[in-house]
Amino acid sequence: MKGLDAALRALAAIAGQHRFDVLLIGHQPQAHEIPEPLRGRVHATGWLDARGVAEALHGCAAFLMPSRYEPFGLLALEAHAVMCPVIAARTGGLCDIIIENETGLFCAPDRLAEDIARHVGAVLRDNDLREDLAHAAYARLVEHYTIPRICDQLELLYAAMA
Repeated sequence: MKGLDAALRALAAIAGQHRFDVLLIGHQPQAHEIPEPLRGRVHATGWLDARGVAEALHGCAAFLMPSRYEPFGLLALEAHAVMCPVIAARTGGLCDIIIENETGLFCAPDRLAEDIARHVGAVLRDNDLREDLAHAAYARLVEHYTIPRICDQLELLYAAMA
């Protein structure tokens, strides 16, 4: 469901064209899950708390969220908070969080690996793209997803239901 297979296939396909390491947050892959071109380049964190996730994401070129199903997408917001561009499958709550080509890049569910490879390559090649996505995503996070903003929206919702 999380699309790790597609992400690893995509990254293996571009491993010879770009220098990068892969950080798997919250997952401990089995050796057979890592494609040969990525051997030695994949590092797993295991489970992390929110602070650990933020520290892990800080400085990453991109955060991949290739989930085939994602009801909300909290990790995308956590990536936005540390100005890490998000490349995600167009599914579920991610469609509400990410504005395509403005605050992140979407991958079509039926072309997940191909789109991930294309988008990761673009983000690694183009510093301006990476920075523009990160800044726009952070601005959207501050505008729409802070605790006071969410509380205001909940108050309005409850008032409308009364």
